Amino acid sequence: MTENKLRTQVGIVGAGPAGLMLSHLLHLEGIDSVILENRGRDYIESRIRAGLIEQWASDLLVETGVGARMQREGMFHNGVYFAFGGALHYINFREVVGKGVTIYGQQELVKDLIARRLADGGQILFEASAVSVHDFAGRAPKIRFRHSGRDIELACDFIGGCDGFHGICRPSIPAAALTPYDREYPFGWVGILSESPPPEHELIYAYHERGFALYTMRSPTLARLYIQCAPDDDIENWPDARIWQELHARIGGTRELTEGTMLQKGITPIRGRAHATWPALSRRRLRPYSAANRRKRHESSFGRRAGARAGNLRTLPLRPQRSAGALFGDVFAAGVEGAALLLLDDAAVSS
Repeated sequence: MTENKLRTQVGIVGAGPAGLMLSHLLHLEGIDSVILENRGRDYIESRIRAGLIEQWASDLLVETGVGARMQREGMFHNGVYFAFGGALHYINFREVVGKGVTIYGQQELVKDLIARRLADGGQILFEASAVSVHDFAGRAPKIRFRHSGRDIELACDFIGGCDGFHGICRPSIPAAALTPYDREYPFGWVGILSESPPPEHELIYAYHERGFALYTMRSPTLARLYIQCAPDDDIENWPDARIWQELHARIGGTRELTEGTMLQKGITPIRGRAHATWPALSRRRLRPYSAANRRKRHESSFGRRAGARAGNLRTLPLRPQRSAGALFGDVFAAGVEGAALLLLDDAAVSS
């Protein structure tokens, strides 16, 4: 092994919630990984993105030892409000299905996961540039990148593409082998992040003749607010005063709406997207890095429960239906027989 060649079992591109959680779960199963992230640690620990965590995901965070701070500081919601006809109508999820959601900023989740991976001796290479994936259809996949002034090749058994839809992993799959399915909706979101308390401690979905609106939050002092608009609208058409006017109108006086400084503002077209993967190749397996690293069976029993929840992951092309051991130990069980590049989305963990 030379200075510019590294070896691991799973090379992971992207240190968002998906990549970090993947590395954490692999570690608990005794499987070695290296995470590559093109941004700096300070940047990814401070960028405000998603913040709603579904029940299965919050349970998984707690069961695998990375949910303690979320339990202390998260905002736990039992239901949701619908605003229409000049009134709020509450639906209690706990009473109906026995589940709820948690509001906990993605940046906070990223901090927790990074701290745990580093405490466990995990490798996260921040500010890795010129990242590219190679030979993932064969027996010797590798990732090439530049870090600390060196060109490095990381040999691995599998590659976890956790760098998002606009990352480098997804377009690396041959175009002829990937079939996209898109659905675009005839509206978009004007979304803002406001330095103000949300109008209600749980989400409000508002139906109004002027259009839909959503009143949610990232914390007790940060409101995340959305207004339905035309899909081709321009944010320049939405000065702050107009946004607040619409938000007040669409909540219909059902709750007091406090205006604050807008920290973020933008328009997002609403679309759905899915992909079918390439044909199956030969069966591939991933073994624990060493017997010494394997957890006792009773200590990793969460893995089998977590695997059932992992079936809810919006992973493309990964669609696991069995245990976490199968998810990370036998890609055949994930329905990607022989493929060594697996794509995972941050929305699987936090949306």
